[in-house]
Amino acid sequence: EGFYEKLIKGHLMNDEKLFREFFRLNLKQFNFVLSLMKNDISSDPYNGVQQPITPEEKLALTLR
Repeated sequence: EGFYEKLIKGHLMNDEKLFREFFRLNLKQFNFVLSLMKNDISSDPYNGVQQPITPEEKLALTLR
């Protein structure tokens, strides 16, 4: 588990106020922005061992 799993999914997804303070977007806005660019920032597994960073994680790291 990393930053996204522990902090975002574990705490911020359940608290709208903290989510907004952290990202300066509410969850609905975050999901809207994600829907606009998800296909552009998605990547396929490239070595069969590691899973690539998800579009949700990429957007979260970019906004932060």
